[in-house]
Amino acid sequence: MAEVPKNIEEQKPKEKFKLPDSIDSKNAKIAERLGFKKNDPIDSESINRQMDKKFDEMSNSVGKGNTYAQTELSTLKTEYKKILEWEGDTNKKLELCTQLMQSFDIQASQEKKEWAQRSEQNASRMKEEAQKNQKDIVQTYEEKLMKMKEVWEKLKELLAETKKQEDIRQEQQKSREVASVSWDMEKLSGWPGDFPKTSA
Repeated sequence: MAEVPKNIEEQKPKEKFKLPDSIDSKNAKIAERLGFKKNDPIDSESINRQMDKKFDEMSNSVGKGNTYAQTELSTLKTEYKKILEWEGDTNKKLELCTQLMQSFDIQASQEKKEWAQRSEQNASRMKEEAQKNQKDIVQTYEEKLMKMKEVWEKLKELLAETKKQEDIRQEQQKSREVASVSWDMEKLSGWPGDFPKTSA
């Protein structure tokens, strides 16, 4: 005896999407893409609801930070609102609304590609700038070291010259002191006995 499938629902053939009589068969895929279910009424009001849902999904998928795509979505949303206000064939409205969505898909795909290219270019530029900044920092550091070395050399020269001048000054001072003492000794040795007394 054959084993009964656990989930009988999975074994059932998928029911074909059925359009209302007012909708052309070629628009079945369009209606399905917009999110209509089997035997759902399709008119301007229901198309508007489904379009709103789709555009909300697309808005979330592109991200709130993608201002370019969000602006495009907002513009397209205004356009399909206008389409749905027209008097006329619902089939045509479906087609026009889908064309708008396809237009956005193409633009969003292109925008995504351009976004990736810009991101890659930005990353490359940031890397180049970082390398340049690093090079500039090293160069600036080396230049500062050279300046410091120059200043230090000049300072050493100045210190050496100052020391030399100080040594000369001290030698001169010592010479003057020795000369002064010698002169005093000569004066003292010129007076025999007691120092001369001055007359009253």
